[in-house]
Amino acid sequence: ETGERRVLAPGGSLPRPLAGGNVVYRHSGRLMAGRLDAGATRLVGAPIPLHAVTGGADVAWFDLTPGGTLVFVASREDEAGARFARTTRDGLVVPLPAEVAGGDPRLSPDGTRVVFDGPQQDVWVMELERGALTRISSAPGEDETGAWSPDGRWIAWTGSRPGERRALFRRRSDGSGPEERLWSDERHLHVASWTAAGILVTVSDPKTGWDVLLVDPDKGEALKREAFSLPS
Repeated sequence: ETGERRVLAPGGSLPRPLAGGNVVYRHSGRLMAGRLDAGATRLVGAPIPLHAVTGGADVAWFDLTPGGTLVFVASREDEAGARFARTTRDGLVVPLPAEVAGGDPRLSPDGTRVVFDGPQQDVWVMELERGALTRISSAPGEDETGAWSPDGRWIAWTGSRPGERRALFRRRSDGSGPEERLWSDERHLHVASWTAAGILVTVSDPKTGWDVLLVDPDKGEALKREAFSLPS
């Protein structure tokens, strides 16, 4: 409402909130945890490294449900890409059952599935227990940054199609039905998250840097364009 900005963790990225006022974020390849003050405007005390949670592995990407379910992509030194892993309750880091590398994982609201950027530059969903894979996007072009709707029934992502502007799409999370084009722009888009207020999209603009827009998935309109503008 005020447009005020604060840096919570210099050099931090991929912040994920936890129940109870905590936040987990990535810093220099490691996961860190901090506690937010009552106004969620600063971190209280020193952040805590989560080496034990990741088995000491460097983390390329991760996601976390408010209840504490964690999935992460562990970086590899052999340049073979990265594989998904998760941590058991006794602290053992184990790969997920599907033999697939990917990036930008986002956990479903119930913590049972993960959407990620996978093979053929498409968006995929994996069941964590069985490793079953569902391909969400399959049209020619680059598709990435899938995000769950609050009820877990839809996946939103951004993609390019030959001869068309980059666009925001959605499809049922079980892979049924066709993809739906929600909104398009001449700039490069990424989906940040899907909240009750709408789909947060980051936009790369050579003049203004990175902007954040709120897209109404039902109206196909970008809202609060100026209110969410960020400095380059």
